[in-house]
Amino acid sequence: MKRTRPLGLCGAAVALAVALGGGPAIARYKVTMPNEAFKELERFEAHSLQQADDAFQKKDYKQALANYEAFLQEFPRSRAVPYAVLRKARCLHLLEERFAAIDVYQQVLDFFPNHVRYAAPAKYYIGRCHWQNGDVKDAIGVWAELADDKQYSKHHLAAKAINRLAEHLAKNDERERAVEYWKQVAVDFRKSNWRQAWSAIQNVLPYHVRRDPDEPALRSFYEDVQGFGRRPKEMPDNVKKSRAYWSAVRGYVKKYGDFNKLQKEKRNEYYRYWAEQMEGRFSGWDAYQIDRINFIRIYEQDTQAWIERLDEQFAEHQDSGDYERVVRWIDMLAAHDDKVQEYYAKLNFGEMSPKTIRNLFVVLWDDVGDEQLARRTFRKIPAIKLSDDKKANMLYPPLKGRKIEDLTEELCKRFNDKTRGRKLLLEFYHYYEMVKQGVALADKLIDSAPDYAEKALWIKGDLLQLAGKFDPAIEAFRQSNRAPKSLFRIAQCHVGAGRLAPAVQTLQEIQNFFGNREKYGDTAARAALITAHYFQDAGRMDQYKAALRRVLKKYPESRQSSRAHRELEKLGVDNIGGGEKHED
Repeated sequence: MKRTRPLGLCGAAVALAVALGGGPAIARYKVTMPNEAFKELERFEAHSLQQADDAFQKKDYKQALANYEAFLQEFPRSRAVPYAVLRKARCLHLLEERFAAIDVYQQVLDFFPNHVRYAAPAKYYIGRCHWQNGDVKDAIGVWAELADDKQYSKHHLAAKAINRLAEHLAKNDERERAVEYWKQVAVDFRKSNWRQAWSAIQNVLPYHVRRDPDEPALRSFYEDVQGFGRRPKEMPDNVKKSRAYWSAVRGYVKKYGDFNKLQKEKRNEYYRYWAEQMEGRFSGWDAYQIDRINFIRIYEQDTQAWIERLDEQFAEHQDSGDYERVVRWIDMLAAHDDKVQEYYAKLNFGEMSPKTIRNLFVVLWDDVGDEQLARRTFRKIPAIKLSDDKKANMLYPPLKGRKIEDLTEELCKRFNDKTRGRKLLLEFYHYYEMVKQGVALADKLIDSAPDYAEKALWIKGDLLQLAGKFDPAIEAFRQSNRAPKSLFRIAQCHVGAGRLAPAVQTLQEIQNFFGNREKYGDTAARAALITAHYFQDAGRMDQYKAALRRVLKKYPESRQSSRAHRELEKLGVDNIGGGEKHED
């Protein structure tokens, strides 16, 4: 450990280089004094130090600085001196007196170099000061010393410094040194500072996967850091035979496998290397073999050979009745009609589960693009035999998500609970704004399902409003019994029909009956502001300004009041008043 010359701390303090313990840091960013050490202080020492710490916690760094200085003068033999000196330096640092802070940080290193809990942070923060001063070279030099010190480099703050050091080296084409430092962080801080360790891992991976592909080095790193996930896990006896390891490898090969048009040779070398590394294992693991086959296709550029390899993998490991696997092959070969038909012929719909047929339907519709075959496939699902819950949760969503009207109507008619089927069909019509069908079905549900009538009326009103049929929409909204929400929509309909006066009257009704802020929030204020905007849209600027002023006067605590104030300012209105009590 490097020793540097003293900077003049009083001689009495030098004699106080006593062990305070070097347990794990309590806080992520702050270096604190261990509770057990604090409890050992004399009463007056503890009181004086607590005052300083309290000011520091309140971010009153000037007062904290004065308090730490007072503590050091009054208790020069306290076992808390190293901590107080570090905190004094930190106060100067946070007050942006960085050169002075460096001098005081250095005192920690000069007089208490073996107090790793405080000396290591002092080293880190010296580098931080240099960095903030723009002295990157000096910062990197300090952090390199920190990284190379066996004790200091284990401190939780060192992780960030070493990562930054590695980033600097990488940017300056010293990639190999950078990787070694990243590995150091990844291993040393895997459990104590997982965020920095995770960041380091993510910087090592592209080096061994893409920049200089090296499976043995990657595997060794995987073992050292106990997996590439955010948290370490128990390692198998033979990682090379671990599915978890190879799943991670394949994922990163694909993640870092993008090449531009000018990198064809590098791309081919990359995928050839990883395909060769994957050879000879996990023959029955489809996901693994499919990735390998796809990697080979990239550098061979031979579609027919790719298809033959897929066919071979399928034939060698297909179990009777595994129709999900057939569907998977149809999906992979979706661009080849002859292969789709070949694998489709392998299906026995009488033996297939409804879920598998549903999945096949999605593949045929989305990937193969054969909508007629997809329709015929969906109709092979014995929907009538399924529970209504399965119809609603398994079969309805893919139809709704693809706007397939005929199949949705057929499915909804097959519900045992006819009302439930109609409700779902109405939601489908509503979602796709199918006014004619939606209004007709809503009317049926209003008459036949009293518990659903309110929602059906609302949907009916919404569809009619969308269609510009404002008067029947108003009637539906009134019957929906959803005030004040329905009143806002009624006002919209009046405006849509060119009737400003009844729109304003409706909004006033909201203000009259829903003005209790504790119960209805800013509902009334919202209505008042919308009134102003309706006047604005109608070109009635005097009424617009007056309505904005009413918002300020009646609803000063609301968010709408703050917005009204800003709008009046933009209009250049003098003596606005009010409207500033609410903060957005």
